[in-house]
Amino acid sequence: MDDISMKGYASPVNFERLRRCEKLAAEKHCSVSQLALAWIFRQDLNTFAVVSTSRPSRMQENIDALSIPLTDEEERYLDLKGQLT
Repeated sequence: MDDISMKGYASPVNFERLRRCEKLAAEKHCSVSQLALAWIFRQDLNTFAVVSTSRPSRMQENIDALSIPLTDEEERYLDLKGQLT
């Protein structure tokens, strides 16, 4: 990771987000990327994910993220709002 990335993203809160995402992805037998997409698609925003891949199998993984269910509790677990200082 370069210095600019470290300054912008390397924080205790972001590392906790990653840890939680890795844990939940393992429980749901999916990748961290798939879980992140599933979380984005569950938000109340009018969101459009722009993805790029180098292989058809990777695009299929992105498409499969649409079918990963997240409960309200799991969404809050990943969101971290008000959970960390």
